[in-house]
Amino acid sequence: LEHHDDPTTLAFAGITLGYLGREHDAALHVIGLALALNPNSVTALRSAGWQHGYVGQADTAIVFLQRAMPLNPLDPEIGYVHAGMAWAHLMAGREEAAVAAARRSQLDLPTYLPGQWALLHALCRTGARDEAVRLAQALWTRMPGLTIESYRRSLPYADASFVARCAED
Repeated sequence: LEHHDDPTTLAFAGITLGYLGREHDAALHVIGLALALNPNSVTALRSAGWQHGYVGQADTAIVFLQRAMPLNPLDPEIGYVHAGMAWAHLMAGREEAAVAAARRSQLDLPTYLPGQWALLHALCRTGARDEAVRLAQALWTRMPGLTIESYRRSLPYADASFVARCAED
C-alpha cells in the first residue's frame, strides 16, 4: 500500500478486502493497523464494526460502531454506522434493536441499500410482514434482476447459517 501510514486509506482497504475479497483475516489486520495509527478514526472504527460483523462477532462489531458514533454525530455518513449496528443486532438475534438502528440509518441515508436490507430482515423477524412486503417490493423495483441466490452470494458474512437465514427472510 502506498499510503500504509494513512488510517483512512487502510480502513477503506481493509473493508474492501473483507466485503469484496472475503479475505476476512487480512481485512481485520489492515483495519487493526488503521486503528493503531488513529484509534479515534470514525472511518476505521466504522470499518472495524462492519468487518467484525462479517466474521460473526456481533457484540464486538457493536462496540466499535458505538465508539464511532459520538466522535462525529453530525457526520453525513453516520447512516453507515447505524446500518452496521442493524446488521450486528440481526446477527445477535436482537431484532427490535435492529429495526431501530435500520430506521435510523434510513433517516440518515434513505437510499443506502444495506440499511434497507437490514430493515427488511428485521421487519420479517419481528412479524411486521405488511411493511416488509412493501419494502421488498420497493427493493425489487430498484434491483429488477435480483434473485434470492444472487442476494445470498452478495452477502459478505462468513457465518453460512446467518446468510441462509437472510436468504429465507
